[in-house]
Amino acid sequence: MTSALAPRPEPRAPVRVAVVDSGWDHAGTPDPRVDRGIAFVDERGAFTARPTPDDQDRHGHGTACGSLVLSNAPSARVIPIRVFAERIVTSPHTLIAAIEWAAADGVSVLNLSLATLRNDVVRALYAACARATASGVVIVAAASGPPGPWSYPSVFDCVIGVRALQDPHASSITFDPDAVPECAAVGRQSVRWLSGAARAVAGPSFAAPVVSAWIAELLAEHPGLDLDGVRNAMAAALPLPHVRKAGQAMHDTV
Repeated sequence: MTSALAPRPEPRAPVRVAVVDSGWDHAGTPDPRVDRGIAFVDERGAFTARPTPDDQDRHGHGTACGSLVLSNAPSARVIPIRVFAERIVTSPHTLIAAIEWAAADGVSVLNLSLATLRNDVVRALYAACARATASGVVIVAAASGPPGPWSYPSVFDCVIGVRALQDPHASSITFDPDAVPECAAVGRQSVRWLSGAARAVAGPSFAAPVVSAWIAELLAEHPGLDLDGVRNAMAAALPLPHVRKAGQAMHDTV
């Protein structure tokens, strides 16, 4: 007598997550789920619209953000896109070139742990984000902190914006479709830095990859969801932010 075995579930296809940041520390923090990426910084450290292959992280910020995606999303593969040199500073044109490259490369999720307050670049930056979203990319962007002026691109309607929760007892991710930005996630994290060193960090930059990872797992289970589909799934699955009580702090960290 033989018994019927339940069919094995088909393995999930990896979800490609581009992390636009300072690159990945391939030399000191190798990881098989990190692909070779690209850079929009030349050998002199100058920004360029022409991509170069040097995606090696000199700072640690990009490796930290990428490691958060990997640790929270078993289905993710990270593609580092380096737009920073030794400092966490880039140019609007470099950022736009990186967004356009990621969309053309066919990534599913684009993590932007960065922000600008410059109003003069809003139209061009919005247009780049809108084109990427129309091509099927879900963009996740960190809001600047502490609370203050709106930052871009986190407030764009074609982007999922993320602020950081300081409250250690809060849910890891909350979603409020009527808020700007609409997502909040715990920003106090333990990450891998250069040479694999562990580091405690805090801030919106490290909240955004947690949301990117959640979306990557969602897309692994439901491939083909567009931005509206992702937002509907978030509204159904994630809690609203806790009601604030007097004396209870819950805000973006620096």
